[in-house]
Amino acid sequence: MNHNVKTSSNTCLGDEVLKGITRLIVETDEKKPQVVATITADGIDLALGYRIRMKPDPDYDG
Repeated sequence: MNHNVKTSSNTCLGDEVLKGITRLIVETDEKKPQVVATITADGIDLALGYRIRMKPDPDYDG
């Protein structure tokens, strides 16, 4: 991993699908998977050559 942020948080990411999840690991579908990104409540650790697009919640007031 090369870009951004802390990945040691134990804070849950959200409600519904991510309820009770402290980190989301995105990896390739290969015999020996490569980690593309690790997403936590504190940030995103992203491999070189990839990007993350985030869609803000228009109703969020924070």
